[in-house]
Amino acid sequence: MPLRSLKCVGILGAFTATLRVSAFEAADILAIPWNDFVFRPQLSMQSTFTDNVFYGNDSVTLPSIFRPLIISGNTIQFGPITTNNVVLRQQESDLITTVTPGLQVQYGAPAGNKVNLSGQFDEVTYLQHRSDNTTQSHMAIGTIFDSGAFSFRGNDRLNFLSSLLGGGSGYGALGVLVNARTWDDTYNFRLDLSDKTSLYATAVHTDVDYDPGTAILDFNTLMGTVGAAYSPAAKLALTTEGSYGQTAVAGNSAVREVGPHSQFMGVNIGAKGEFTPKIEGSVKAGLEFRDFPGLADTHSTLSPVFDLAITYNVTLKTIVTLDYSRRTDVSSNYGAQSLSADSFTLTVQESLGPTGKWILTGRTTGYLREFSSVQLPVPILATDARGNLLFDQIGRAVYSSVSGDYARSETIISFGIQVSYQPRPWLTASISYDFDQYTSRLKDPRVASLHPFIDYVDNRATFRIAIGF
Repeated sequence: MPLRSLKCVGILGAFTATLRVSAFEAADILAIPWNDFVFRPQLSMQSTFTDNVFYGNDSVTLPSIFRPLIISGNTIQFGPITTNNVVLRQQESDLITTVTPGLQVQYGAPAGNKVNLSGQFDEVTYLQHRSDNTTQSHMAIGTIFDSGAFSFRGNDRLNFLSSLLGGGSGYGALGVLVNARTWDDTYNFRLDLSDKTSLYATAVHTDVDYDPGTAILDFNTLMGTVGAAYSPAAKLALTTEGSYGQTAVAGNSAVREVGPHSQFMGVNIGAKGEFTPKIEGSVKAGLEFRDFPGLADTHSTLSPVFDLAITYNVTLKTIVTLDYSRRTDVSSNYGAQSLSADSFTLTVQESLGPTGKWILTGRTTGYLREFSSVQLPVPILATDARGNLLFDQIGRAVYSSVSGDYARSETIISFGIQVSYQPRPWLTASISYDFDQYTSRLKDPRVASLHPFIDYVDNRATFRIAIGF
């Protein structure tokens, strides 16, 4: 472990020991009140061992075809055609340590109207690949306001991210950090018309901006939703809603074609609340239409959409949750390419022992994405009239360009298990194991031969300790 990380572990240990032996309570320094404010400092450290830090695959190669130059005296001639298979992205392991100090500030009454502000800073250290050491920062604002029949909930998040991307990101450069700024806002408004009926509206803004030169498209989405709810029972509501939004796409690199903006609209019906004494959650089903104005109708999609979030309280110690979603979206890899995405997560949480301080959690997640057809250039080996390969003046194979279909499907399967221990309300430690498998299938064999998306398997083991309320 790097010296810097060892120092942080020592600081965490000394800090927790001080809280144990001191006469004051942890709340005295971890939840500091001042007038209408409460300040909550936080600190966490986690170390993750991964056997595939770059999301690589040693078996995925691309042929390098050339004719070596042979020098004999004053004569220079080309040798025989030679092919070397080059691994596109190697599979390598590493130990990644992340130290995160943070601060939460709450203004207002704990059970009333309030504003929560939080900030965190990540220092990420790689044991083997030191050149990839980086930092990240996160900021968030949460607002709760209730006044009579009217209520408002707001969440704003700003992140400055720096990480290694692989798999479905389409960014295949080995060992290159990708920097991005993400900005998300969600505002929920609700007006109760009576004890049984209410109107609500939601506004969502999402913006992702990668550094210039990154071979991934920037995008931002604006979406508005209006709906109505009727409660036939005290803990159950039936809903109907409609939504409209737009997604704008911008490019960072000449190798990515920038597509036009898209617009989407949808309607759905659903139910939320307590379905039985042990089952609660929400269910929605509807249709969503997305098109790219100015392009042919072949780029338009009409798709069923679903949202399911169910919690089953099996016993006082066992909780099962199931989340499923089906949505349409736009590709971050190629312009004018839409996609449909199915995702599910099944989580089982078991409280161990009589105190509830030990918790065992198991999780299984799956993603299935279908990307629409989009025609883009594909490099192929150039030949002469007799079908012989062409080479340039230094013996490298010459390529020409044809049109290819970049339609594809991709699947991500993930599962994990975690054991956490919380001896104090302000102290949590956990150890976990996670497995990810990414596979893709391109419909055009010429595009598939380029391996623009690399299948991979990743195993991770993580230890984490966190201090703070």
